[in-house]
Amino acid sequence: VLYKKAERELNKVSIKDIKALVLGTHGDTMVPVLSKTFIGNTNIRFLFGKRDIEEIVENTKKGGGIIVSYMGTSAYSAPAASVVVMLESIVKDLHRILPASVYVGGEVGDWFGFEDVCVGLPVMLGRKGIEDYELVTLNAKELRELQKSANHVKKMIELAKKLI
Repeated sequence: VLYKKAERELNKVSIKDIKALVLGTHGDTMVPVLSKTFIGNTNIRFLFGKRDIEEIVENTKKGGGIIVSYMGTSAYSAPAASVVVMLESIVKDLHRILPASVYVGGEVGDWFGFEDVCVGLPVMLGRKGIEDYELVTLNAKELRELQKSANHVKKMIELAKKLI
């Protein structure tokens, strides 16, 4: 949502006309996938210069921290709204493709080049919960960034284990 709002600010279009994909973790290692980001039917890279795109990406990564500093607490309305959409897809068996923090292993791990970690990926949600993973085609840079994000999660888990 923050990613879409940042783009909207730069271009002043309806948020409904923006399709954006963010993978990985939340924060500095999140991966806004520029190759899958469109305003209408046009990829963002054809609409903005390099500097503007870098600003959108940075604002997306820092957005959660900015909200916390303004509110004095973490944002809860957007995550709550996302949970409602996810539950609706499960209860009504809608088979919506939605972003979720999911365990990566097996074929999905082979596709992305990492496993045994939870990161944000698009999944199909229906009556059985996660019914399928959307194996997103990424360019080399995006794939490296997603792998870096997954490795960051693994490092944080290892640090936490040392504290126990």
